[in-house]
Amino acid sequence: MPTPPSTQHCSISLWRGYVAAQFYVRGEDGEALAVSQPFRTWRFPWQEKKALEDDPNACAALTALEAELLAHGWDRVQPPLGAAWYELRFRRVNPTESPSKLLLLSQPDQLAPLPRLPVASANGDAASVTVETFEAGCRAALDRFTAAVDRSYPPEHTSLPLFEALNWAVSLVDGLGYPDVSSVRGLRWARNAVHSHWAKALGRSNGPAVAPDWFWLPVERMPKPRASKQEPEQREAYVARFAGQRAQEPLRRLLEELAPYLPPAAGTTQR
Repeated sequence: MPTPPSTQHCSISLWRGYVAAQFYVRGEDGEALAVSQPFRTWRFPWQEKKALEDDPNACAALTALEAELLAHGWDRVQPPLGAAWYELRFRRVNPTESPSKLLLLSQPDQLAPLPRLPVASANGDAASVTVETFEAGCRAALDRFTAAVDRSYPPEHTSLPLFEALNWAVSLVDGLGYPDVSSVRGLRWARNAVHSHWAKALGRSNGPAVAPDWFWLPVERMPKPRASKQEPEQREAYVARFAGQRAQEPLRRLLEELAPYLPPAAGTTQR
């Protein structure tokens, strides 16, 4: 009696983050075997909102991922009723390679930077919001925070520029597509732990012999972020680059590490 042919099955699913999304190939055991190039889903409030299937970058990412599957001997099959437009199904009969071979497919490093975007200013002139804007906002807020701490201002006067600087920093990192540098990994761990409620990540020193200041808390006093493959590495970066340090020091180091990713006018200007 002939041996029945062996068959492998996989499908394409969607992962959506705060700023970007990716399609990924899911094996029969649920393991992610390959990912597409990332594409942005976040928009500024004044930008037109698009359905994902109308986004050319999303469609291009899906098409490229499908092409890689077809090149590895997979065939399209009919998806079930009610499947989303991107939930493509595939099968492979008598395969000559393991599905894990797909793990060698596209693994993108980072997103492209945000483009320069036109904004209507109050006087009607053309303006723009760019990564330079995010960098300048972060530096200006850091300078105000440092000046307030140096003058021993009370916490209500130091917290505002500090939390402003942190939000500018997150916008800058988002705009640059999360460059793979140590300070970015540490900042992402902190944000994932406190969900941008920065007061949960920072503590104050208020002793009589110590000027009021803010410090990053140790991981033991932080909320636990959701588990992910990147979490241990991000936690390690937080411990090395943030925990126990004065609030502004890791942020200034972050700006230094991001300098190679910034346009020359922003990355080479000394302030």
